[in-house]
Amino acid sequence: MPSPDVFLDDTIVAAATAPGAGALALIRLSGPDAFPILSSLLPSPPRWRHGRARRLRVEGLDDFLVTPFVSPRSYTGEDTAEISCHGNPLIVERFLSRLTGAGARAAGPGEFTYRAVRHGKMTVTEAERIAHRLRARLPWELELAETGPDAGLAFSRLLDQVRLARADLESAIEFQEGDGPDWEPLAMEIRRIAAQARLQDHWARLPRVLLLGAVNTGKSTLFNRIAGYDRAIVSDQPGTTRDWLEAEIRHDGLPFLLIDSAGLRPGADGPNGAAEGPEAEGIRHTLDLARDADVLVAFSPTAGTEADPRTIGVQGKAD
Repeated sequence: MPSPDVFLDDTIVAAATAPGAGALALIRLSGPDAFPILSSLLPSPPRWRHGRARRLRVEGLDDFLVTPFVSPRSYTGEDTAEISCHGNPLIVERFLSRLTGAGARAAGPGEFTYRAVRHGKMTVTEAERIAHRLRARLPWELELAETGPDAGLAFSRLLDQVRLARADLESAIEFQEGDGPDWEPLAMEIRRIAAQARLQDHWARLPRVLLLGAVNTGKSTLFNRIAGYDRAIVSDQPGTTRDWLEAEIRHDGLPFLLIDSAGLRPGADGPNGAAEGPEAEGIRHTLDLARDADVLVAFSPTAGTEADPRTIGVQGKAD
């Protein structure tokens, strides 16, 4: 995205709802020319009043419901319009094209919230909490968005340590006294922030459940059944799955990543194994995935998994 500092005085537009078909879609238009751009699509420009929704009929597209928010009483602090229509992606795409053709610019990622921060409608910390809410996939992640550490405060402490170290360094250079600044408090603060970031990345990672076993034991059939659709190719021919497939599954409100893998052959991962070419490469990927998985659903018999505490043994093709 271009630096928003350059474009802070223009008008931006974007779909506020996720891509794909649905009952409704929401489009957000914000900037000094938001209302003139909308008025240019109408035969007789209306008087836009804060919070008073109006119907906008665009020939060949749809009936739109426009709710105007007059500056500074809007999300961004600018003149803003939130536009509802039927959730057909084609309608959304064509209406966005009309708006950009009338003078709006397609917004960059997070640019509406960036403008809200720049106009004093929210703090950086509040903007970060919005991002955490949008990315949360587990209940505790939503709770962390409300009660987690203040990143702004952490960086403020870091800047304080930098200023102190700089003052000590300048003093040591100027007066040539002492041993110079003590870098340890600054280093400790950096390590603490880095460790916290690594911990958040770890917990944000979905649990990985790997279907593991010999060739032609029914792994892909089970994968498709759990996924709810035919994601993997199923065949009686051994070695059909050459690469791994994954699908995000939600069970009782908790998501996990289900992974189908290439079937193993006795000795196939060794230099004289039975598999060659793409199948051998797929087996190497399977072994890498097995080392990183949180749960191994092992289709018996699967050598080397009996003593692994991550293993859940199943019998494939038992029917």
